[in-house]
Amino acid sequence: MSTSSIRTATDHDLPALAAFIAARNCQPEEHCLHCGEAAAVVAGEIAQLRWGAARSAAACLLVAEEEGSIVGAIGCDCDDALARAWLWGPFAPPGRWQSLATDLLAALRAALPPSIAQIDAFNDARNLRGQALLRADGFTTAGIQHVYLAAQPEQTQPDPSCVPIDVHQEASFIALHDAIFPGTYADGATLLAERDDQHQVVVYAGDATVLGYVAIAVDADPEEAYIHYLGVRTEARGQGIGRRLLTTALHWAFAERGLAQVALTVSDERNVARRLYEAVGFAHRFTGINDRWTRVG
Repeated sequence: MSTSSIRTATDHDLPALAAFIAARNCQPEEHCLHCGEAAAVVAGEIAQLRWGAARSAAACLLVAEEEGSIVGAIGCDCDDALARAWLWGPFAPPGRWQSLATDLLAALRAALPPSIAQIDAFNDARNLRGQALLRADGFTTAGIQHVYLAAQPEQTQPDPSCVPIDVHQEASFIALHDAIFPGTYADGATLLAERDDQHQVVVYAGDATVLGYVAIAVDADPEEAYIHYLGVRTEARGQGIGRRLLTTALHWAFAERGLAQVALTVSDERNVARRLYEAVGFAHRFTGINDRWTRVG
């Protein structure tokens, strides 16, 4: 066991904590794909953490401290309604990683609300010790995901058939999204409720029937947008709708918002989708392993 004291982070810790996580997360062998690699990005991500309406963002994070300095960290993003949590870390220096990481994971598990029934981790495939730690703790591999990035091209062109969703299309969109992505972190109603100048839902529709859609948002990284969902109705696939939606989303991010890059994540088995992303300008950046713990009983 380590001699560090582990405690809940406070708002006072956040600048140093963001810098610590970013420095550790730049290392491939410790890389957690739920977190950024720059302190400013991590700080923005911390601001978006959720752990119950009455808890602060800092309450989602635990730190290991020695003589007033942070020497380890772990955290998670919790969704009470879904009874799910998404793991950050653990992060610790190389020479003491195993002992600190083990203690941090145990402390986080003890601090989690008993309502949480599923915890997902998303580690870089090169983070072998993180994967080994989680599997020793009862996590199992749920899938392989790939992170893709598109850099700003010289120009983008929106497709005139792809437009922001209208009120009379909302019911069709909700039904389509919830059918394609059941049990995901944001259902159709949530995506609609979150729309603002930072969050966009674009549809390709025949009257009130949504045939396809893309949900894109400005990320915690102020230079980046993230495509959260791309979906096309089964009977409308193979008609180029996905490509039209993607090019319109890229135009929104690059031409309208002036962002530097767009990211997305895709499952390993979705080869057709991966080829589409590459065809419109996305390049593979990371491969991540989704390890999952599920409460039994």
